Amino acid sequence: MKNKILVIDDEKMIREGLKKLLMLDDYEVLLGEDGIHGLEVIEKEHENIQVVILDIKMPRMDGMEVLQIIKKNYPEIEVIISTGHGAIETAVQALRFGAFDYTNKPIEYDELVLIIMRALDKQRVVREKQAAEDALRLSEEKYRTVVEQANDGIAIIKDGVFEYVSPPLGKILNYTVSELEGNSVMNNISSDSDYEFRNYMDSGFTGKSEIVFLNRDKEKIYIELSSGTIEYRGKEAYLVIFRDITERKLSEEKIRYLSFHDSLTGLYNRGYFEEEMKRLDTKRQLPISIIVGDVNGLKLSNDAFGHYIGDELLKAAAECIKKSCRKEDIISRWGGDEFVILLPTVTETNVQKVCDRIMNECEKYDELPFKISISLGEATKNDESQDLREILKTAEDKMYKNKLMSGKSMRNSIITSLKTTLYENSFETDEHSGRMIKLCKKFGKVLELSNSKIEELVAIATLHDIGKVAIPKEILSKPGKLTLEEMEQVKKHSEIGYRIAKSCPEISHLAEGILGHHERWDGEGYPNKLKGEKIPYESRIISILDSYDVMISDRPYKRKMNQKEAEKELKRCAGTQFDPCLVEKFLELLEEQSLLVS
Repeated sequence: MKNKILVIDDEKMIREGLKKLLMLDDYEVLLGEDGIHGLEVIEKEHENIQVVILDIKMPRMDGMEVLQIIKKNYPEIEVIISTGHGAIETAVQALRFGAFDYTNKPIEYDELVLIIMRALDKQRVVREKQAAEDALRLSEEKYRTVVEQANDGIAIIKDGVFEYVSPPLGKILNYTVSELEGNSVMNNISSDSDYEFRNYMDSGFTGKSEIVFLNRDKEKIYIELSSGTIEYRGKEAYLVIFRDITERKLSEEKIRYLSFHDSLTGLYNRGYFEEEMKRLDTKRQLPISIIVGDVNGLKLSNDAFGHYIGDELLKAAAECIKKSCRKEDIISRWGGDEFVILLPTVTETNVQKVCDRIMNECEKYDELPFKISISLGEATKNDESQDLREILKTAEDKMYKNKLMSGKSMRNSIITSLKTTLYENSFETDEHSGRMIKLCKKFGKVLELSNSKIEELVAIATLHDIGKVAIPKEILSKPGKLTLEEMEQVKKHSEIGYRIAKSCPEISHLAEGILGHHERWDGEGYPNKLKGEKIPYESRIISILDSYDVMISDRPYKRKMNQKEAEKELKRCAGTQFDPCLVEKFLELLEEQSLLVS
């Protein structure tokens, strides 16, 4: 059941704003427009309201008067005062009238939440102590029924020894009751909490404490302890309530981790990095260097292989960076494909060495279908008067300059890497590509294409199957017939190749030619079922040349044809699969030059 909070404030913006924030934190929220309206709400809902957030200065009835009425009639409700006056006298007076705590306007929400949690904790402790006292006053049978069915564990501790242990506590620690009773509590305390628990005992178990216990399997169990003094067998002892908060603590640790870390790479996030910049920007840390890195080819990777491989690229880049840096360096994922590294006490010379190490680690990484490439820029703060943010900007500017200057070569390198992967994972070979280039040049001249068009045709021939890099290797290298599902995957390579070309400015003009090289003259091809002359001219040419070379070449899944058989197959498919005019001209070329490609 959710905790219910009543917000009484005559300012609508404050009421509604607090309601939205508190509901996000899983509280149920009621609203009072002023003091009188708030008291009307309490009269109807007082059994369900735990906390009231009360403004001091309101029309019709001020907060002090409302506070006194609440504490007189409903003392179990905790009241938190909010005041914009900032006068300590007002707050002290409110506390004297029974307010739990106060907060100044404008309200700091994080501070308010902590106060609410303390108020709820106070109510819970009161309830727990009351329940414990009531239980002790009951008969032995009733007392044991209550204790043994509680979710929390209960123990009576005297002189640091378990005098009594409830079954739920035994269950929490994975021991039988008899194994715990009569033994020192310290036997079950983790070394992490040894000092803290001794202090808690020395204080007479005052208040509450969070202690790490060990269960039978030596696993850490986080326990929240709250206690009260009792008389047990004629001597003073402590009735201690053990609440298992392990799940909550682990969740808090996870939230704390996620608040400072990037969920994909595990590196620090931008917010943490900016805080560390402020913390480490001291004279003692000079010289302090910054490296800014931008992963090249992320869009190409996403287009070719999907976002999963794009994510793997970012994680691999993060791993290469981590391997190249010290433990004390602050490595952060700054944005989508950007990383920033803060390196205290690192000179200009040494920061360049770090950059070199990162590049070397990227070069060695071989678990992706292409090489990792990162553009880097660095800068160093040597003087206390320099602004560290300007150093960051200088490093970023250098990175963008390097990316601009080497962008074309890096993209070409990635394309070359993709081609190499294609040759390794499929029946496509460098020899096939070489034959296709010769065929394109010779046929291009027959078709009286310009030199630039022939170069474009050659480029398409080289890259027409580049999209196959994203098709699973076991499909591409399968010696037998493909299943329908496998064939559907293979058919995606035209569109993938199109996206790869589009993501590289230098080859984007080839994209349409790559996309259409499996279209058919009769409109039954893929991916767009284009028909006749709607198919790009270059695609029609590549379709004939690629098919011809496959026909006369050995493949594990088929025997090669001889020259005459290949010519016959081209004639058969003219007008259905291939452009008939282009087939006629290509056959003339074969006849005139007696072209044999093996």
